[in-house]
Amino acid sequence: VSVAQGSTVGDAVVEIASSGAVEAVQPNYVYHAAAGSGSLGVDLGLADALGTRAEQTDGSGGLQEGGLPALLGATAETPVAIDDPYAQVTHRTSSTFNQWMLASMNVFSAWSYLVQADGQVHNDVGVAVLDDGFRPDNPDLAANVKDTYDITAASTTVAEATGGHGTHVAGIVSAETNNGMGVSGVSYNAGLVLVNVFFTENGAYGTDDEGIIKGYNYVLGKRTQHNIRVINVSIGGNMAVSADDALNRKARDAFNDYNIVSVAAAGNKISNVPLPYEDYPGDGDAFVSVINLDAAGGTTNVFRQSGSNYNLPGQKNKNVSAPGTSIWSTTGS
Repeated sequence: VSVAQGSTVGDAVVEIASSGAVEAVQPNYVYHAAAGSGSLGVDLGLADALGTRAEQTDGSGGLQEGGLPALLGATAETPVAIDDPYAQVTHRTSSTFNQWMLASMNVFSAWSYLVQADGQVHNDVGVAVLDDGFRPDNPDLAANVKDTYDITAASTTVAEATGGHGTHVAGIVSAETNNGMGVSGVSYNAGLVLVNVFFTENGAYGTDDEGIIKGYNYVLGKRTQHNIRVINVSIGGNMAVSADDALNRKARDAFNDYNIVSVAAAGNKISNVPLPYEDYPGDGDAFVSVINLDAAGGTTNVFRQSGSNYNLPGQKNKNVSAPGTSIWSTTGS
C-alpha cells in the first residue's frame, strides 16, 4: 500500500484504511524517556519522524497452548530465609534505599509455594523484560539471564543504557536470590529474557509500536524454550488508550494464545500533565497496570507515591499497587 508523497500521518491513516488491503492501521506512536521525570513517556509529535506503518495480517490463528502451569506446590506459608545483605530489612528507612518491598509484599512467605520435595526453592518460570538496555553480566544478574536480544541490531548482544533503567527493572524482577551478595529479585530466580527495544532515530532516543512489537515477537518465539509466563513493559505516557491499539492487541494475543501476562506501569508524573491521566499501554485491557507505592520512613505504612498516576473517576484501568519508590536494585556500574 502506498500513499501520496507529503501526506500527513492523519491523511495516510485514512487513505490506507480505505484501501481495504489491511486489517488495521494507526500511527506508529513513539515512546521516549520523559525529561526530568525519570519515567518513560510518549511523544505523539514524533510519529511523523518515523512515519506511519500499516499492520497486515493473513488471518491465521495463533497456536493454542495448554492452561497455566500448576505452581502452587506448598501446603503452608513458611517464610523462606535468604542471605542477600540488602534484603535483610523489614521496613522503608527514611534516609537510604533498601529492599523494603520484599517484606511489604510478604514475598518471603510467598516463596514457600516454590519449595519442592527436596526442600529447596525452584523456579522454572521465565520473565521477559522489554526496556532500554541492560548489563547482563552484572554479578547479581548473570546467573538468571537466559537470553538477550537487541531489536535494532537484530543481535543477541545488548548494552547498558544511560540511566540503567532496564538493568534496574531486571534486578527487581530476578536479581539472583540467596547468593550472599547484593539484592534479591521478587521472583526468586525466575529466568530473565532481556530485550532492548529502544533506539536513536532522527536525534530522538526512544522506542515505538513497531519496536515493542518486534520485542514481543522475539519473546513469543522463545516462550517454550524459556517457559516465559510474564512480559514486563515499563513504558507509559499520557495518551488515550483507544488511540493506540496495536500493542494492546499484541499483548492480548500473547495472553489468549499462550497464557502470557503483560505488565506495565500506571505511569508517573509528567511535566505539564496533571494527575491522574490516561496512560498507555498500561490502561489497555490486555495489561496489568501497577500503581507506585511508597512507605513512611521507619514504618510499614504504605501509600500511593505522590507522583504516581492513578485511576480517573469511574475507571478501573490501573489494576494493582506495589512498592516502587526508593527500591534498591542492580545497576550498570
